[in-house]
Formats: sequence, C-alpha cells, structure tokens
Amino acid sequence: MVGLMQTKAIDNRFSKIANRWMRDKKLSQEQVAHILGISQNSVSRRLSGVSPWLMRDAMALADAGLDFSDLFTREA
Repeated sequence: MVGLMQTKAIDNRFSKIANRWMRDKKLSQEQVAHILGISQNSVSRRLSGVSPWLMRDAMALADAGLDFSDLFTREA
C-alpha cells in the first residue's frame, strides 16, 4: 500500500507543478492536451488527480519546457 500512497503523492506534486507552469506560461488545458496528444478532459482528470500522470506525459511536458526540479523537493 505504501507504493500506491507514494505514487499518489508524486501525482499530486506533479499536478501542482504542472498547474503552476500552465499559469506562468498562460497555457490552457486545451493547449496542454495538444502537447500531450490527449483530450482536454484527460488533462483535467490528470490535473485533478482522478487519472495518473504517465511517464510519456512527463517527457512531453519536459520537452515543452516544464522544469521538474521541484518534483522531489520538500515543497512543490
């Protein structure tokens, strides 16, 4: 069960970082959906914690300029 809790914690931190990046870059969910090659609804589900983030999402967002250096720090 610890693994699942850790995964949820990482997903939550990822969502915080992604939301901050989107706000700073003035990106809509639709624009992020285009970057990820998924629907806007899927982006919304990831950002809200309903669906998990995938490694391919992280790679695509990193290619688009999202800095993940905060992911494993104490405060994201």
